[in-house]
Parts: sequence; structure tokens; C-alpha cells
Amino acid sequence: MTTTTHEHDGTGSPRHPRSFRDRPLLFAAVAVYARRGWATFPLAVNAKVPTKGSHGLLDATTDKEVLQHMFDNIGLNIAIRTGEISRLVVVDIDCHEGGPNGYHALAELKSKGMVLPKGTRGYGAGVVSTASGGLHIYYLLPEAVKLKTSVSVIAPGIDIKAEGGSVVAAPSMTKAGYYRWRQLPDKLLPAPAWLIERCKAQPVEPRPEYRCMKPTDEIPTTVLATIQSRLEQIASAPKGQRNYTLNQHAFYLTRFIGKGFGEADLRGWLLNAAQQAEIGRLEAERTIDSALRRKTPGAGMRRTI
Repeated sequence: MTTTTHEHDGTGSPRHPRSFRDRPLLFAAVAVYARRGWATFPLAVNAKVPTKGSHGLLDATTDKEVLQHMFDNIGLNIAIRTGEISRLVVVDIDCHEGGPNGYHALAELKSKGMVLPKGTRGYGAGVVSTASGGLHIYYLLPEAVKLKTSVSVIAPGIDIKAEGGSVVAAPSMTKAGYYRWRQLPDKLLPAPAWLIERCKAQPVEPRPEYRCMKPTDEIPTTVLATIQSRLEQIASAPKGQRNYTLNQHAFYLTRFIGKGFGEADLRGWLLNAAQQAEIGRLEAERTIDSALRRKTPGAGMRRTI
């Protein structure tokens, strides 16, 4: 008789004895996160960026068969899409060298009565240690509440991951180290009322409409769908990946210039998407200009500006 041993995968849960034995990320996606209703998508090996050729958080799902396919490769990292799709809001406490210290800001908030409760393993907040020494604190997003992903709105060094955002999840690994669960409760605490109100109190710019300025019959349907998809990916790119995502998709979209729209149209759409992703205007313009200068051969032969 053989004895089955259960190893742990960084999520605090035992590994499956067979099919998940060498695939802890697949186990986390299917048996831990999907079971909780948290939509996930793969990230590149040892990185915080989506896998090449994917659609990033737009691929996030709880479908176990799809996840089996997406996480079939050993070594991929994993991200959880936040906001309404997973009913999650995550408080991201940063402490990067040379930047604001989120722990100091957290202590200041606490002194003012704005506490982030941890609860217990039975009923509490999810708490993850990040590779850079920060924390991700997970809360349940109350029904009918929508919060926007924001950077340092709550306090310097504290970001909010909600609608349009995502977080790198345990047991991902980067060159800086591992993401590990400190606490993964059976039932998640709802986000504290003060946090929701403070987020809601911030002015939210209207989301740009990624519709062409010209009649849609001037742009082939497949091209239009590609443009809209790529712009959405730029607009929803997570922190740390925003400028990279803008550069990647801006360059790709230059190949369609002349197919019902011109360079000026594309520049405007890209800038709107970049601003939605909270990329500074000057930085966004430099990135877009660079992509347009490198545009693919033949682009613009039938330009209609």
C-alpha cells in the first residue's frame, strides 16, 4: 500500500495528490480561487506582466476547463482580477525603495480611526505578503458597490485595486521573491465602510468611449474589434505594466493606420486609454510618439486624416 502525502503550494491549502502535484499555480487557479469566485489569468514566468499574446485581465475567468488550458505550462505566475467580476477590493501597501512607505501611511490612518481589520482565519481579511515586502489586503466588495482602481488616493504608498485592476497572487514568484498567503480566511470580511466612502469621495473621470470618430463602415469590423480590445487592455493595465502595455499595443495598432482612420485618430484614442490607466500625459505622449515613429512598414499608405 502506498501512502499519499499532501504538500502545500503557498496558498495555505494542500496540493492535489496527482493532477496538480507539479502545477501549484493551476491548483491555486482552479481549486482555490475559482472555488471562491475569483477570476484569474496567467502571467509570464517570474514576471508581473501577462503572457505573450494574451489579453491580460480581459482573459480572467473562473471556468475550470479554460483555466486548465491557460495554466498548463509549468512556471507561469497568476493574477486575480479585482472589482465586480470577483467581488474583491484589494488594498495594496507598497514600500518600494525611493517611494512612499505605505506602512507609515497605514499607521497614520489607524491613528485617525481608519483601521483595516484583519479578523480571523475563519472570518477575516485575506492577507498576502508581496515579493517586494509589501502587503495585499483582500476584502469582499459589497453588492452594487463599484470602486475604481486608484493610486495613492487613500494615502501615499497605498493603492486600491478594484474595477479595472488586478493583483499578482500567491504562489507567484518574481526575481524579488514569492507572494505568500499570511491569512486566507474561510469567509472574507467586507471592505470597511470608511474605505468605501473615501474611495467614492474621489472624483472619477468618465471612462472614455473607445468608438471611432468616423462611421464604423469605414473601418472593417475585425479591425474595429482589434482596436477596441487593445485600447481596453491599455486602459485596464495594472500598475507596473502600464507604460509597457501602452507601448506594446500602440506599436501593434500602427499597422492598421489607413484602414478607415488616420494617425491623428489613433493618437487620440491611445492618449485617452493611457489617461484612463493613469499614465501621466507627458509620459504617454512620449510613448505614443515612439510607437508611431516605429510604425510597421506599409502602414499609412492609405492614410485618411
